[in-house]
Amino acid sequence: MVVPNAQRDAIDSIVQYLDRINLKESARMLERESGLFFNVAYFEDCFLRGAFEAAEDYLTGFTGVHDNNFTINVVFELRWHKFLAALNDNNREEARVIIREKLQPLAVYNKDLLGFANTLVNMHNFRTHEAFLFYGEPQYHRMERLELIRMNLNSNPLLHGKLRYAIHSVYNSLVIAPPIPAALAVPAASLVPIGPAPRAAPQPLAVLHTAMADSAAYRRLISSVIKLLDSNNYHESARTLEKESGFVFNLGYFEHCFVMGLLEEAEDYLAGFLPYIHENAYCVNVFFELNWQKFMDVLDQGDRIEARRILDEDLRPFERYQPDLIVSASELASLEDFRTHEAFMNYGVPEEERRERLEFVRTNLEANPLLDGKIQYDPPAPPQA
Repeated sequence: MVVPNAQRDAIDSIVQYLDRINLKESARMLERESGLFFNVAYFEDCFLRGAFEAAEDYLTGFTGVHDNNFTINVVFELRWHKFLAALNDNNREEARVIIREKLQPLAVYNKDLLGFANTLVNMHNFRTHEAFLFYGEPQYHRMERLELIRMNLNSNPLLHGKLRYAIHSVYNSLVIAPPIPAALAVPAASLVPIGPAPRAAPQPLAVLHTAMADSAAYRRLISSVIKLLDSNNYHESARTLEKESGFVFNLGYFEHCFVMGLLEEAEDYLAGFLPYIHENAYCVNVFFELNWQKFMDVLDQGDRIEARRILDEDLRPFERYQPDLIVSASELASLEDFRTHEAFMNYGVPEEERRERLEFVRTNLEANPLLDGKIQYDPPAPPQA
C-alpha cells in the first residue's frame, strides 16, 4: 500500500517526537505498525544484547519470514544466535525448543541445519566442536555478524527507502514538538507544542519527560497524538503510547481484552499504569481477578499442568490476602473436571463468566486513585438514522 507523502511526513514527525521525549517503545511500535521506517540502530541493539524475539517481532512488521532470501538470512542469524545463547547458558531444553520451533522451519533452505544443531545440543560442551573451538563471548561473535545482517537489510527490496541508521540524541534541546501535518485528520493547531528547553545544562530525557508530565499542554499533545493514531488505524501504537505515557487508560480496550480472554495482554496494559500489584486494595482486586480468570481458563481447557504453573507463579502472591487461596486452587487443579466441585457446578462458558465480573472490575478501576482522571470511556454510540 502506497502511503501519501503528507501522511508519511506526519508519522515521521510523531516518531521523532516520541524519541525525543523518551517514549521509545511507542516510537518503535509506530515504526513497525506503519511499516514506514525501519530503525536499524534499534534492531542491531536488540541483536547484540540478545533480545532476539524483540528483533524478529520488529522485523516481521516490515517483511514476512519467507518473503525473500535477504529476510531469510537475517531471520536465520537471529534464531541461530538465540540457539547459541541457550547452549552458552547450558540450557539444553531451551535449545531443543529453539530447534523444534525456530530452526526447523528454516531447514528447507539448508538440509544440514537440523543435524548440525542436534549434534551441538547433544555435546557436553559445544565449544569442543571443531567449528566452535574459538567461540568466546556470544556478544563478541554477534558483533562479527553485524556486517552480514546490515548487508542483507540494505539489499532487501521490501526495506528500500525505509532504513534509518541513527537514533536521535537523548541529550538535546529539541523538546519542542516537531510540526505534525494535518494529513492525519487532526488540526495542527490542536497539537499544542511544548515550550523550549531552558538554557541550563541538558538533562536526560527521562528527567524531562517526568517534568513535562505535569504540563497540561504536554498531556493534551499526547492525547491528541493517541486520537490521531486511532483515527488512522494504528491501534497498537495508540495503546502502547497510552501505556508508556500513563496518561490515558482506555477502559474499552481493557474490558475487551478481559472478556475475550486476552488476559496477559490486559495485565500488561494495566501494569503500565499500576506497576505494583499491592499498591492498594483496588490494584489487588483487579490483578487477582485477571490471574484467577487465567487459572479458570486453563482449567476449562483441561490443562492442569498450566493451571498448576499459574497457581504457583501468578496466584501465590495473593495468598497473603486469602490464606486458603492456594489450598482451594490446588483442589480445583487436582480434579479431572473442576465443574464437579460444588462451588462450580453452575460454571458456564468462561467468556460469559468474565462478562459477569466486568462490573466488579470496572468498580475497582474507577475507585483507584492512581487512575484518577485517566480513564477514557467509550464514546456514546451515534444516533440511528
